[in-house]
Amino acid sequence: MNKKSTLLLVAFFVLLSAGLSAQAAFTQATDTVEMMERGITLEQSGNLNDAIEIYRQILAVDGKNTLAQIRLAKLLSWQLKLDEALYILDRLLENYPDISEAVFRKAQILSWQKKYDEAIKLFIRYLELEKEDPDGLTGLARTYFWSGDYENAIIYFKKSIEAGYYNETENRLNLAKLYLNLNNPEDAKKEIELVFQKDPQNKEAKELYATLPLFMKYEASLSLKGELYPDSFGFEASPFFLYRPSKIWDFQAEYDLYALEGKSDSTISAGATFKGIKRLSLGTVFHITPDPDYNEAVKIVNFASYSINRKAGTGIAVESLFYGNNENQKLDEETLFILKPSFSYFFTDISNATVQYISYLYKSGFSTSAVSLKVVVEYWNSNPLNIALTYGGDYETMDSSRTIFEAGGGLSWKFSNNFELGISYNHVESEYSKVNQFSVIPMYRW
Repeated sequence: MNKKSTLLLVAFFVLLSAGLSAQAAFTQATDTVEMMERGITLEQSGNLNDAIEIYRQILAVDGKNTLAQIRLAKLLSWQLKLDEALYILDRLLENYPDISEAVFRKAQILSWQKKYDEAIKLFIRYLELEKEDPDGLTGLARTYFWSGDYENAIIYFKKSIEAGYYNETENRLNLAKLYLNLNNPEDAKKEIELVFQKDPQNKEAKELYATLPLFMKYEASLSLKGELYPDSFGFEASPFFLYRPSKIWDFQAEYDLYALEGKSDSTISAGATFKGIKRLSLGTVFHITPDPDYNEAVKIVNFASYSINRKAGTGIAVESLFYGNNENQKLDEETLFILKPSFSYFFTDISNATVQYISYLYKSGFSTSAVSLKVVVEYWNSNPLNIALTYGGDYETMDSSRTIFEAGGGLSWKFSNNFELGISYNHVESEYSKVNQFSVIPMYRW
């Protein structure tokens, strides 16, 4: 073969190889597109593991495939494999720092890892790349919310809604929660009502709406009670005032006037509740009755309650009653200690059941006990109805042979978020007497 023939043969094989390489590259690109489409289909149908495997196969052939890297990192983050997802995104962003979705995914992961400062910077960077993007605005708002920066969270949740975020209901509920955290029930109520306009049966909105009265700054009520004995009639009037200067403190004051058979007792009480420890409330109330005919002279109530979770809670109250000079000779200069441990279970935010054990112990040594059950149910539109039963020893007569049975019930009706009216009936029965009690309690919050 002469030199010219050799050169022609080499040229032929070079061209043939180039053609084959081009064909292989085309085939590989076609296969990658098909695999990507398959991976996305699997992802959308919820088959995340299969989709992840497809994206890994694509990257094994084409390690620089940007879309496969981003989608793989996203799915890994959804499966809480955050470190591997971050590794993929960090490698990608080293070479392509302006790929907006990679920036978004990394910011999202950092926010889940509670690295809020880093996440906020990346969300801001993402919004520089994707102006007014609703997902970016919501991501930034959530991160501010989780970090405790409620003011900025409110700003960006509002911007996200204005930008057309697909789940407006979710963001309005987040706004309501933020306003409640800032002790602003009025604006929270507005957001909840906007949710009701689109979804009247929204469960979370109903639950939040039911808690609004707990965030009102002031509460005033007047309890009017009549007691019907076999041969006499008693009356009790109790104006009550509650002040909430912040989320962690409640202060209360009450005046109680009790009259029976031409005699009366006037009791003044004041107390405070501290709620600054997560799930725990601690409180004390002092009652003073000058020159009492029926009541104790001084009563001190200390109590604590703890929420185990959203469904269950426990509590304990310790009452100390100092009678001083009392017409009841058995109680004269006596001291009574009452211990009340309890357990509550919540079926919903309103419906619940509470079991309580009551132990009575006098300084003189006499003791007795009782048990009680109280059930609260939602009878209509977040209004509660309650039934209570108590059975045990008669601590007032200090007679161990006597028992007391008490049964009662009541209901409340919310005319508005500010005004509520409660009525109740209670029957007390022992070996020596029967008492029927009727109460009306109007309450106003603002």
